[in-house]
This record gives sequence, C-alpha cells and structure tokens, in this order.
Amino acid sequence: MAEKKNTVGTAFSSLIILALILAVGGAGSMVVAQAPSPVEVGLGAHEVVAGETVTIPIICTDLSGMGVIACELRLTYSGQLIIADGRADIGEVWSQRSSIYSRETIVDTTQDVRSLGIAVASASVAEGEGALCYVTFRTMKGALRAESPGVMDSDGGRTAPIEMTCLLNEGDPPVAVVAGTVRIVPPKKEPETK
Repeated sequence: MAEKKNTVGTAFSSLIILALILAVGGAGSMVVAQAPSPVEVGLGAHEVVAGETVTIPIICTDLSGMGVIACELRLTYSGQLIIADGRADIGEVWSQRSSIYSRETIVDTTQDVRSLGIAVASASVAEGEGALCYVTFRTMKGALRAESPGVMDSDGGRTAPIEMTCLLNEGDPPVAVVAGTVRIVPPKKEPETK
C-alpha cells in the first residue's frame, strides 16, 4: 500500500511540473526570466555664473509599476567650486506624502571634497519619469581662480564634476547612474557706456 501512495505522489508531482511547463511556455520550451532593465538616474550638465546658485534636478526614467518607495542618493563634488545650499526638494515622481532628508559633509578636508547624502521615503509608490529630487548648489566666487581644482576652459570657465551613487528600494530595481557637471562661467561684462 505504501508503494501505491508513493507512485501516486510521484505521478501527481510530475503532472504539476508538466502543467507549469505548459502554462509558462508550452510543451518542450522553457522561459527564462530576464533581469529588469536598470532605471537610469542622472544629473545632466548645467551652467551658472560664478557666485550664483543653480538648482539641479536629479532625473530618472519611468518608475511606473516598479514599486519604488525609497531612494538614497550620494553626490560627491569639490567644495572649492560648489557647495550644497543646505536642502534638497522633493521631485514630481513622488506623492505629496513623501519625506526628504539631506545633509552635506566634508569627506576630505585637505582637498575640500564634499558629499551630499539625500534620502527619500514615501507612503506610496513613485510613478512616471521625472525628478527624484532637486538640489540647489551655490557656486563659489573664487571658483575661477587659477589655483582652483578642475580644468580651466578656454573662455575662463571651469567645470565642476559631480559624482553620484543611487539606490532605489535598497537595490531593487537596479540603477544605472549618469554623473553630471556644473560649468561655472565668469560674469558677463557690461559694455561700457560713454
């Protein structure tokens, strides 16, 4: 009697496996799950006059249907060229019931390398594409001096690279990060009036 139960159990298991194969991909074929495409998150390139502020959106591709409720960002840059204005503002992909926290720290005092950590938490999932958040930077008036870091452009401007890391929902979905830049230019000279 025990043999019959074992045979019936084995046959039942085989039928379940066959039903799953047929339901998933047809007889004899197997479907392999593909990893989701990474969400692209980027800063872009921006230009601002030395001594002024610039607000940069951190943009992402479509988050619809991905269940994203949290985001961690870390931006790293030269404090000799730009400084975070002290806060980050929530982007349009989040609902009104979202919270954002940001804090700038000095990573390397000898080179004045700074890091801005940003955390977003939401009571509902992020939807669509657009800004995860907006960050305002103040450019340093001395950013265009010869001893400032970075490469001086032919027109007297200087580019401040901004490196970024991003984590959505502690790693799911995956993220492809595109770093950004702030190009700092000299003020326009007013034409002399006679």
